[in-house]
Amino acid sequence: MNKKTLILVLASAAAAATANANWTVVSTFDDASALDLITDNTNIEGSNARSEIIDGKWAVFPGDLFENTSNLYALLDMGTDLKAMSQASGEPVTVYLEVVQPTVDDGQGGTRKAIVDCVWGLSNIDSDEVLETRYNSYNVMQRINVGTDNYEGRNGGGYWSTEEILQADVTYKIWLVADYNLNFYEAYVQGGQWTEQTKLDTEDGSGIWLFRVNPAPENTVDKFQVSLSRGNSVDGEKGLDPTYLDNIAYADGMDLSTPPVGGGETWYGYSVDADGWVNTEGWMGWVNNTYDPNIWHPMLNKYIYVGDDSGWAYVPR
Repeated sequence: MNKKTLILVLASAAAAATANANWTVVSTFDDASALDLITDNTNIEGSNARSEIIDGKWAVFPGDLFENTSNLYALLDMGTDLKAMSQASGEPVTVYLEVVQPTVDDGQGGTRKAIVDCVWGLSNIDSDEVLETRYNSYNVMQRINVGTDNYEGRNGGGYWSTEEILQADVTYKIWLVADYNLNFYEAYVQGGQWTEQTKLDTEDGSGIWLFRVNPAPENTVDKFQVSLSRGNSVDGEKGLDPTYLDNIAYADGMDLSTPPVGGGETWYGYSVDADGWVNTEGWMGWVNNTYDPNIWHPMLNKYIYVGDDSGWAYVPR
């Protein structure tokens, strides 16, 4: 009979679950009821700019040709005041989201990557006031710049470009770590060319992004805002197509783990994809739990046993 070696991976499953226990998932946008959390605001009567739920994602559309530029301001209710949360703990808060530039019909029998002019971030304004302040309602703020197709972040008085173009149909995971005590944020991304979670840098090399607008003492920060531009002439057109956002969540403190999203199925607090793959990050890395409690570990090239919710992993030698 083969001997077995008892391996303690980190400490226990409790250690693995702790990283995810902090997350509150606002919405996975898996059904149309998610629209109940979203308020669409447009600055032109009869605008076709709108939010929809498509394939389990929040799809934001910039409207029709000749609509006024900057024509959609969609606000998602986060369900809590992130600024108050940060100030109460003296620590930052983390907001997680996913962004996709989809492939769309090019109108000529083919396809192309969506052309978008999309801004997203945290807002310190109420839905009924957003059209009075528009972009000045953002504190934490990022965008896809339609002129260059680059992914950019707002840094105080201007934008700082990553000089990277998001790939079509690729899910980019984004972590925004916002400190409302010091009024700055850090941004992390994973997906596409960022094969591992990467902290986005700034011009001075600090990785610190200043808020566009510092919320006033009476302001709450309980909205996630998406703004789109279409343009008011053929030559001045900007975003033509939808942007997809998904799986928005927040955590009290700095948390760079992935929230338990992905259809709601989790394993020790980590989301499981349709094929049974789980990214346990610093616990065991990628594993496949199709035959749970016997878990396939690709780096070990063998099954390990993780049973009875203990987090102890047994690996045959």
